[in-house]
Amino acid sequence: LSVGGVLVGALLLSACPPSDVDDGDGDGDSDEATTVDAGNGSDAGQNSGLATVHGVVNNLSHQVLGDVNLRLSVDANNDGSLSDDEIAEGTSDDEGNFSLSLSVAGVQRAVLRVERDGFAVNFRTFELTPSADLRVDAVLAPLETLACAAGTCASPDGNLQIADLDPTFSATAQIFNPTTDTEAFPGNFEDDAGNLLISGVFSYVELKDSDGNGVDTLNAEATLSMEIPYATRSAVGDEVVGNSQIDVPLYAFDAVSGTWEREGS
Repeated sequence: LSVGGVLVGALLLSACPPSDVDDGDGDGDSDEATTVDAGNGSDAGQNSGLATVHGVVNNLSHQVLGDVNLRLSVDANNDGSLSDDEIAEGTSDDEGNFSLSLSVAGVQRAVLRVERDGFAVNFRTFELTPSADLRVDAVLAPLETLACAAGTCASPDGNLQIADLDPTFSATAQIFNPTTDTEAFPGNFEDDAGNLLISGVFSYVELKDSDGNGVDTLNAEATLSMEIPYATRSAVGDEVVGNSQIDVPLYAFDAVSGTWEREGS
């Protein structure tokens, strides 16, 4: 799998139209999460007001996490960037509780970014309306330090590997099984066109340079390899038959729009 640019939430998925997927197949537990068309200007004169999102942040063992940084955002004008009035930020308390309020107009797609050092960043996406008081809980998974040598970094169990990196880079990551780690899945099981996605495997990767600074953009393509869990292998199809390999689509999560976008295969 060749990946260039931002390495955040690299994901291996298979897309299919909504009518082809059984809604009861256990693809996720984000009960508040839905898809809406935000900021399209179709509701001229629409109501506006302050919406509140609150909840609790836990780790995978369901222990509360304090000192977690949270950002609630709405790309109201759909320009792919966030201004100050489209963002509300805060931190969870010692009991993992948080509450954020943001002014919204009409029905908007909102994105809740949840992050703490040493954990994979998670995202929740959901519908937000004026005067809403919505509970959205979040789960964070710990990152593992990858062993890096000569431009290749690998997880301790060998299930994730990144090759063709700058040899001075270090990396942390976490690989997830979509059948057991649905709470850690960023956003919804759908792409930016609204197609439902059947996940084979997903992961989160953080890279740092020799000075310890985060790396968001690569100067050249790197190769990301992830082992697909046995339980999901039957869900992953081959896009190109007869070329002596299995070609599957690769998606990355857009933190502004709150959707999965195809990056390659």
